[in-house]
Amino acid sequence: MMKRCGLVSAFVLIALAISLIPVLADGYPFYGILGASMYAIGGNISATIGQCYAGYNSPISLYTYSNNTLNWLGDLGMSQDKGANKSFGYVAKGTEIVVGIKANGSQDPTYWYYSGPGSRSYQVDGAHAKVDFIGFKGDIDGVHYDNPSYYGGPVLVGFEDLPMSSADGDFNDVTVVSLSGVSPVPEPGTILAACAILSPVGFVFRRRCK
Repeated sequence: MMKRCGLVSAFVLIALAISLIPVLADGYPFYGILGASMYAIGGNISATIGQCYAGYNSPISLYTYSNNTLNWLGDLGMSQDKGANKSFGYVAKGTEIVVGIKANGSQDPTYWYYSGPGSRSYQVDGAHAKVDFIGFKGDIDGVHYDNPSYYGGPVLVGFEDLPMSSADGDFNDVTVVSLSGVSPVPEPGTILAACAILSPVGFVFRRRCK
């Protein structure tokens, strides 16, 4: 009986090890919010290229997004240039910030992917990026990830660089770390301004209801 239990335990351990091979071979899986958007807090935007676990070497760029249009902010670098850092200058409060990649440098917009809703990509097959606002703190492959702040602190972005039908879903093919100057929600001042504009309307409506 003991021998049989030992064999079963060994079999379970082997099966578990086999199941973990794809994860271990393809690096650390990325955790975050799928399809999340980011907004400038009013200041300089900067970002650093993290570990690339894909075979592709993809250009990474930052954009602003308004009126259903992506506006190029600047190029960060190639996805295999781990540790490359760049500042993109001042961006006004409440402006949506988007990270985009061209998978393996493709000139076909079908393989251009962006953070935020999947509908922004030419090939509408779902969101291709996760955004981690809470963040991971520690060292992975010699890169220090330190993301202690929820509002205004650095955030992490992880991409799938293949069509979602053939992607492995670990969102670590291209990573951007320590993206600073952004928040998960539009700048609070924008929300307060909207409330100030709408409050007289509510007051008039309340008087009419009396």
